[in-house]
Amino acid sequence: LESGWADPERFRDSLDDFAKMSDLDRQRAAQSELAQLGHDPGRTDGVWSAQSVRALKAFQSDRRIPATGKLSPVVFALLRSEGARAAAATAS
Repeated sequence: LESGWADPERFRDSLDDFAKMSDLDRQRAAQSELAQLGHDPGRTDGVWSAQSVRALKAFQSDRRIPATGKLSPVVFALLRSEGARAAAATAS
């Protein structure tokens, strides 16, 4: 989880976004981040499939957090934080 705190403002903003987004938009965003981070969620269509659950569990397991496959606000914020950092590293 420490990596999520590398940019506390982005992490906090992602928590706010989670609360404001529809389930479909939240799941689509999470699928997109999972794909960017190398965990194949299947289609990035906002439908939380078994493949999306497996991808999220793998992400959680890699970070040594409970691998529930559930998209909590903290896990969502961590995904977005790591996704943004990965995108920045790719762009440089």
